[in-house]
This record gives sequence, structure tokens and C-alpha cells, in this order.
Amino acid sequence: MIIQRALKFKLNPTEEQKIFMDKNLGASRFLYNQMLAERISIFNELKDDRDKLNKHEYKTEKTYKDEFEFLKEVDSTSLQQTRIDLDTAYRNFFRSLKNKGSKVGFPKFKSKKHHSNSYRSPMGLKVNLETHEIQMMKMPNKRIKYRHHSKPKKWFEGAELRSITISKTSSNKYYASLLFEGEHDYTGIPSPIHKVKGLDMSMESFYVDEQGNSPEFRRNYRELESKLALHQKRLAAKTKQSKNREKQRVKVARIHERIKNKRTNFSHQLSHKLIKENDCIVVESLSLKGMSQCLNLGKSVHDLGYSQFLNQLKYKALWNDKTIIFADKWFASSKTCSVCGLKNKDLLLQQREWSCVCGAYHKRDQNAAINLYKLGITAGAAGSACGKTTRDVVEQEYLCREA
Repeated sequence: MIIQRALKFKLNPTEEQKIFMDKNLGASRFLYNQMLAERISIFNELKDDRDKLNKHEYKTEKTYKDEFEFLKEVDSTSLQQTRIDLDTAYRNFFRSLKNKGSKVGFPKFKSKKHHSNSYRSPMGLKVNLETHEIQMMKMPNKRIKYRHHSKPKKWFEGAELRSITISKTSSNKYYASLLFEGEHDYTGIPSPIHKVKGLDMSMESFYVDEQGNSPEFRRNYRELESKLALHQKRLAAKTKQSKNREKQRVKVARIHERIKNKRTNFSHQLSHKLIKENDCIVVESLSLKGMSQCLNLGKSVHDLGYSQFLNQLKYKALWNDKTIIFADKWFASSKTCSVCGLKNKDLLLQQREWSCVCGAYHKRDQNAAINLYKLGITAGAAGSACGKTTRDVVEQEYLCREA
């Protein structure tokens, strides 16, 4: 099976290389906006004559190079990729109008004031994973150093480098994302289920499992909220377009970056540990966006980063032949007694503990995790009895809406 994986490195460029990358970022943004403006203008002009509109040939990056000389100073492949990206976004928008599913927004102009930009180059690339050097077209000194603390897996040594994406963060740091393509010995059949873990999301402790255990979760945003507010207040007092304001803006961006990095690192370590120790993990299907908007829990939900954690569980389970089961959103994991199975329909959200008529006493989160755990055990048994994987069982409405 052919898969794609990416490695992201922090770059250590020289001043000359920084200038070159800034030129590429600006040229890609400029070309994207020019091409988008042309498409909008042609559409407004020929929208009544669809035949002419469909046959119209738009300018390419070569035409724009003749009009604007500064575009010749940058990597030509990055400009080609910019045109391809715009064409893809433009087609996806009009294709989504015909479909009944989710809609794709119309392409937007890229702002110079938005400090997080990137450009991609698919050709003329070489990377040396031993000496930590990347070679790119037209790059000053030919090679650029990157920082990496651990050696990549052996899979990357035999994989083919497809493209490189250079990005600049709001804190003025440069990163390179290397996309590799290669063979993966993925069987498509999850490993036999011997150990199941049920996870119920918790606003206080990230999650609670069937044994009542929780990870050592830290509220990164809450811990730095006062410091962030102080620096944002100082930023608001600075004169616009001044050097002091730019310095203060970078300080605010670094605080946001620190919060993001700590949250991402926590999710990666935790998801890796769970996938390594368990064969099947059962979680709830949650509308985290809806929770953040209607329950006055916006800051807490975003600080949790639970959606990012679930996405990491998905692809890591796929790579390791493990199973992830998403319980139906109508599955009453919290309201169902894990002892007798009776459903407490009158249980309110603010009730964190409750007693069942059978005499069982429950902590809400742990009770939900136990029900999810039992769901995984039953799905695994049904899958083995039917000669199917647990993914097949789930797809056949095994986790149907509870009556």
C-alpha cells in the first residue's frame, strides 16, 4: 500500500536565505491574488455566456513573469504550484455547488497582514537526513540547515521525496514540511482484540477511562492567560506600523505558539501511548464545535484540544493495524447504568454523580467510559464470531441508535 507521510523541521537559515524565502512567500501570495482577481473579472464579464467562459484561457505564471520582473527572482516551481492550488480551489468551489454535501467556500485573497504564510515546491529537491541539510532550487548557498532532535524512522530512508512546503509563523520562525511517498505494509485487517479501552471526554481531566484513570492534563491556555492578556494590552497601546509594535506582536505570537506546541506535544505522546498499549479504543462521537458555541465552554473546549487528539488516534491506529470505534452520538453512555443497563432519562448535565434504582452508585464520566468499554468488547466478540473485523461490524449499524 502506498502512503504519504510528512516530516516537519525547524529551519536555521542565514540572513540571505531568509530574504530569499520571504521573496518566495511574497511572490506566491502576489501571483495567487492576481490570478484570483483575473478569474473573478472574467467570470463577471462572461457569466451570461457559459460557452465562452468555459473555453477562456487564463494567464499562466509565465505571462505574469513578463509583466512583473521580480517574479523571475524566485523559485519557478513554487509559482507553478501556486497556480495549481488556485485552480484546485476554484474547481472545488463550483463542484461543491452541484453536490448535496458540505459546501466549499470561494477562494479568498491572501493578505499581507496575515503573518503565517507558506509556499510549496515539488521539484529540484534533495534532503540529507544524516547531515540535516535540504537542497532547493535557487536557494542561496544551495543548502539550508534544519534542526531535528531525533532520527526519523527507517521508512523515510526508502521513501521518495515528493514536495517541500516552506512556512513562516507569526513569530517569524521558518519551518520545512517534507512530504514522502512510499510503501507501507498495512494489511487492512486490524489485529485481534485482546485489550479494549473506553474513553469518555472530561472537561476537568481530558478523559476518564473505564477504570477511572485520567492523564496528567494541564490547561495550557489557562496557565498563560494572564501573561497573554498583559502582552496583548501592551500591543494595543503601541503605535501602529512602528517597530516597537512589531516587536510586541512577535511576543504575543510566541505565547500563542507555546500554548499550541505544548497542547500538540501532549496529544502526540498520549495518543502514541494508547495505541501502543491497546488493540481497540472506543470513544464518543462529539460535536465539539457545537459544545464550544452553545454551552459557554468555548475557552475550555478549545484549550482541551480533544479533536486534535482524536484525529491523531485515527491515523496512528491505521498505521499500526489497531481499531478505533466511534460510538453513535445518540448512544446514552452517561445515562445508562453500567451494572443493570437501565437508562436514567432524567439525568441532567450538571449531575456528575448519581445512583441507580438497582443500588449502584456511579460517577458520571467513569460510568460512561465503562459503557463504551463494554461496547468495544461486544463489538470485538461479534466481529470474531462473524468472521469480520470490528470495522465491518460498526459499519453494519452495530452501534445503532439506542431505543
